[in-house]
Amino acid sequence: MVFSMYGTSGIKHQARRFLKNNWGKAMAVLGVSLVVALIFTTIAQLYLLFVYPYLYPEIPSESNYNIRTLVLAITALIAMPVYYFVRMFLEAPVHLGLLEWHYALVSGDRAPFNLVFSYFQRGRYGRSINYALQRFFRIYGWVVLVFAPTVLCAIASIVVEDAEAKFFLELASDLSFWLAAGGAIAIIIMINLRYFLVPYLIAGNPALPVTAAFRTSVRYMKGFKWQVASLWLSLLGCIILQALGLPQLFVSPYINTCFANSARWIIITNIEKEQIALNQGWEWQERF
Repeated sequence: MVFSMYGTSGIKHQARRFLKNNWGKAMAVLGVSLVVALIFTTIAQLYLLFVYPYLYPEIPSESNYNIRTLVLAITALIAMPVYYFVRMFLEAPVHLGLLEWHYALVSGDRAPFNLVFSYFQRGRYGRSINYALQRFFRIYGWVVLVFAPTVLCAIASIVVEDAEAKFFLELASDLSFWLAAGGAIAIIIMINLRYFLVPYLIAGNPALPVTAAFRTSVRYMKGFKWQVASLWLSLLGCIILQALGLPQLFVSPYINTCFANSARWIIITNIEKEQIALNQGWEWQERF
């Protein structure tokens, strides 16, 4: 297989070669994404300082502590998704534009700077929102299910009056939380691997429906999850630098190009396999 033939080191070497004369443009494209993220980070900070404290209903000080905690948690669960979806409407098209620019770069296509804004065009903007929504519900829907026992135990510990039952319910709530946290991390990793190719399939085939891109990614990633996971692990040092802030201007283009290049080879490999299977099918029909 092509991806296996090149291996992780080959994919990374090719990424550096693609970026050799394009580092400045890659940093400028990334800068657009960072500016959008900075805007919403500032909004979030202002929200926490000036809006968040006034969203909660007044609860008498003598109210039960667990009831007060539950009311605050429910209010937060309402406010946080609203913020996420508002943010999504601007970040999703920029994110897909950023990935498409890198995919065009590694595919040898023309990769102009304004490609990062291409998903704000009529007809493409809806695809970016569709992608973001499907990704959100496909990933975090499972996470909600994993944490459901924790929430139920917490609610039961508030409702139940028996001290012994309350103690065991609180213990079960704490234990299930840590189990759910581990399970959620595993689920997020696996689903991200399953849907790794989706933005690149959307970029490479504008006529492909978003839902079909998710299904195709699941099919194409069979046998390639470990290769992509090993690429992530090999880039762990760069990812840590990326998390530090300013260095991401230098390492993020490299990381994005590595992922785009690996996606390209996985897609090419699967297309070649499908073409071989199709040719063999025609040969079989001609024989009979």
